[in-house]
Amino acid sequence: MDLLFFYWDRALSFCRLYNKISFQNIRYFLSIDKMSVIYHSDYESPVPRPLKNGGNTCYMNAVLQFFLSCTEAIQSLHIFARRFPNSEVLNHWMQFVRQYDNPESSTSFISIDPILSILSMKGCTQFLQNHQGDAHEFLMALLDIFHEELDAIQSRNSQNRDGRGRIVHGGDDDDNVTNNNNNIDDNVITLSSWLSHYFMFQVERKPATQPQSELMIVVPVRQTLEEALEVWFDGGNTLLLTFPIYLMILISRYDETSVHQSMHIPLSIQVKERSIQYYWKSSINHHGLTYFGGHYDSLVRHAPDQKIYLCDDHNIQIVSSETFASLLSTSYILVYEMQSPPAR
Repeated sequence: MDLLFFYWDRALSFCRLYNKISFQNIRYFLSIDKMSVIYHSDYESPVPRPLKNGGNTCYMNAVLQFFLSCTEAIQSLHIFARRFPNSEVLNHWMQFVRQYDNPESSTSFISIDPILSILSMKGCTQFLQNHQGDAHEFLMALLDIFHEELDAIQSRNSQNRDGRGRIVHGGDDDDNVTNNNNNIDDNVITLSSWLSHYFMFQVERKPATQPQSELMIVVPVRQTLEEALEVWFDGGNTLLLTFPIYLMILISRYDETSVHQSMHIPLSIQVKERSIQYYWKSSINHHGLTYFGGHYDSLVRHAPDQKIYLCDDHNIQIVSSETFASLLSTSYILVYEMQSPPAR
């Protein structure tokens, strides 16, 4: 796989010298470099499994494959599900995950019915009409559902002082539960901080004085992601104040001229002044002229075997370097994983 990225870097070098690209007048300078080190979480997701298309659910399937690649966030949901078995949302989620994690499922299509049950339970009827939806809208709804559910569990158990609603970052068993409810540090994840710990970041936009919480960096289509990020940072008027484990970037492809326009997408993003390195983990692609039509699939880097998988409903395949480069360049949503969270 290292050889794959070496040749891809060479093939794209005529378009961009992206080693040590900086964005001036930004609080935390970013640079782009090729993939060299992979971050492994304690939980290793299985090789991507085939998902059944129940009728215009390709956008859901693409989002689920994308979300499942965020292994540390998924691991924490597993822990919370074990500790709070009365949560219907987490029970339905684990019903889906148990199918997905089953090695025998590689030869059969996995139903997303448990996910549809969650949507129905939470009144998200817009996703239950058997018509194509937008992957971005569904992803935001899914994250919001988990955030609200975990927050509700936290509220219901606010009088419980045994620490069962808290886990240490990266932990995977009950030994990693802390029993001290005081002096919570940033390496401890509470139920209500799940979303902010893994996905949310704080942004300051001048001349506003109050920071805002956001889940995605939304950029326009440009020749390179670096150029698109420069637009987002707005000459230093937009400042990143915090950094999540998973950094999501949405590329605005909402017109016919940009929907399939190629961009150079780097495999890593470095926050130089904070010694933080993000590596590409997964992306969602759309094929068609509108986001409520056409077809969705996703690309996933599977850390244990270092292979890139194209997840297209029930069709799961390892992609060639050429296919990977082509699909990545037309990505709709990207997620980068922090390699090694700094001490906070």
